[in-house]
Amino acid sequence: MLWKSSKAAWKFQKSRQIWLLKNIYNIERLPIKHFKILKKYIKSMQDGQVKERILKEALGLIEDNTKVTYDEIENRLI
Repeated sequence: MLWKSSKAAWKFQKSRQIWLLKNIYNIERLPIKHFKILKKYIKSMQDGQVKERILKEALGLIEDNTKVTYDEIENRLI
């Protein structure tokens, strides 16, 4: 997580950002410890359209409780 540990040495990579945003809610691909860092990264992003899309996607997941349940996530963490 070079972005967190050494922002001066970190270099933006569009392909990595796309992968992270596609897998943002997949705890098998993006562990919770990295999700917390990703939240900080997203907060620092300048592109409001990307942030808006992420927000809409998150709200959609919350409203559509048929896609993922808390129990399902909790069981994966055990």
